[in-house]
Amino acid sequence: MKTRALFLFLSACTAAAPARRSPAQESRAPRTVRAVVQVEGRAIAYETAGAGGPTVVLESGLGDSREPWDGLFLDLARFTRVVRYDRAGYGASQERQATPSLVALASDLHGMLAAAGIRPPYVLVGHSLGGAIIRAYAARYPGEVAGLVFVDPLTENMFARLSPDQMKSVIAEQDRATEQSPPGTRKEWATMKAEVIAGFPELRSFGRPPDVPVALLIAGKNRPPGWVAAVFEQYGPWVTGAGEGRLYYTSESTHYVQVDEPAAIVEAVRRVMFPSLEKRLARALDTGGAAAAVSLFRQVAPRYPQEYLNERILNQLGYRQLAAHKVADAIALFRLNVERYPRSANVYDSLGEAYMVAGERERAIANYRKSLALDPKNRNAVAMLEKLGARP
Repeated sequence: MKTRALFLFLSACTAAAPARRSPAQESRAPRTVRAVVQVEGRAIAYETAGAGGPTVVLESGLGDSREPWDGLFLDLARFTRVVRYDRAGYGASQERQATPSLVALASDLHGMLAAAGIRPPYVLVGHSLGGAIIRAYAARYPGEVAGLVFVDPLTENMFARLSPDQMKSVIAEQDRATEQSPPGTRKEWATMKAEVIAGFPELRSFGRPPDVPVALLIAGKNRPPGWVAAVFEQYGPWVTGAGEGRLYYTSESTHYVQVDEPAAIVEAVRRVMFPSLEKRLARALDTGGAAAAVSLFRQVAPRYPQEYLNERILNQLGYRQLAAHKVADAIALFRLNVERYPRSANVYDSLGEAYMVAGERERAIANYRKSLALDPKNRNAVAMLEKLGARP
């Protein structure tokens, strides 16, 4: 089997230039702040833009500074705060003396965020080796992680199908590729080489990520043999077993999905940042009843992208409560839906049904009539009004 080591580890060799923005786009862009902080006596350079939370943190692959995120950094900043940085020995960040473990790399990130005053929670986005680093971060600081987005990530299964001779060839090729690399790349490759030879003991030690919203993007273009299967084999069960999981496979992207299809990553981050509102409200209903669900909706709905909101969410939850004979809860949810979507015939129809079940005849009639006025073809409203002994 022919292998291509550069695609496995040294990402920078294959990166394409990100698309440039027009002057008009730049003029509308959020303001970017660049700074340097000290972490364990070393300078680490970072930049941040946008406002709100959770903060999105971008973690690059082996051989990369912060630059591969150019094409989506400001797009993310339009709906939340976003941070990217240069790891030790890259870009404007100072080299470390020791060879870093994955936990040490995660600790550097933690120290940089703390020194910069960027408080959790975070949505961590990791590309290639960055996927392993955010796994280390989530294992060490699980309470700070609000979501995970893995972009064609490194996996401990990537070499499972190689013979010992093929493994030696891959390592030798990677050694040659990193000989003239910056110090950060050489030290990180030394770490990963030891991991490869030993069977990835540190990476395997992190176990399953915390149950937070998670997205996995897998690239299918120009990938080495077995790459897609290896990534899915490792990460797929975590995504499909998560309370909120999304899986994206694209045959149009190389390893650099953030360069080839930046919009796909922006959408994945948005879905992780704004998980299913229906599920969140259902949990609130189970713990605190309709009052808790209504309060949560009023708190979070103004920040949710409009395309993630629709009348179906509250309608289904209302009928769930109605089926459970929690009529007052159902009425509260249907009333909120009427408030939110006053031009929808369906929401008045649902509220009318709840009032009818509650024995509040006049309110039921009023809502069915409102529904019929908005949709004269609503035969259910006509039938219910006749059942209530009222004219349509």
